[in-house]
Amino acid sequence: MDPMEIAEITALGMGNFLTTFSVFLSVASAYLVAAYLVGAKLTSLQLTIVNGSYLIATSILGYLVGANFRVFFVWASSNPDGLVRQSGRGPVLIDFTWPMSILMLVIIAGSMTFMVSIRKGGPGDSGT
Repeated sequence: MDPMEIAEITALGMGNFLTTFSVFLSVASAYLVAAYLVGAKLTSLQLTIVNGSYLIATSILGYLVGANFRVFFVWASSNPDGLVRQSGRGPVLIDFTWPMSILMLVIIAGSMTFMVSIRKGGPGDSGT
């Protein structure tokens, strides 16, 4: 493959990564809004369905985010000519797969904790 084809595949990998990450953040935001608006009113069955759906969706999206980033990173690393050079020696690439995975786990755990605090009615609860 010539460098332009590798650059195109790399750009497509980055585009797919950004798309899946934005969908992941949208699902997490929707869960937080639902938790805030109706979290205290949900029955146990409804809560189980919402939490289960959220965990399944974020697990699948989290996997896709990581996989798309790996595709981008592998193709960007394999480009010997490096269309974007940060130094004369070649592109400086950092693999953010693990930090990104930890960030997504923190987002998931934080949103689930938020749902628990809404259901328990913390000290700042005004009764709304």
